[in-house]
Amino acid sequence: MIGLPSELSEEEVMAIVIVKEGEEIQPEELLEFCQVRMAHFAVPRYVRFVKEIPKNTLQRVEKYKLQEAITSDTWDRELVGYKVNR
Repeated sequence: MIGLPSELSEEEVMAIVIVKEGEEIQPEELLEFCQVRMAHFAVPRYVRFVKEIPKNTLQRVEKYKLQEAITSDTWDRELVGYKVNR
């Protein structure tokens, strides 16, 4: 999970998920999992599924590459009308 700048609050949460080959998950399933385990403000607004996380030569995650922007393959719960229970 990473934070992205928000227009209304400090940050919006984005979940970046590596899905195993041959597996499939829908963003709504991930949010249902999160809702019963997290505070409502920590449930991600954005979900992006990736094959791998960018790492440098020391195998540290390059977070700045993940925070650059919302890409075309990023799912937005507000855009599709998904409501988080409070």
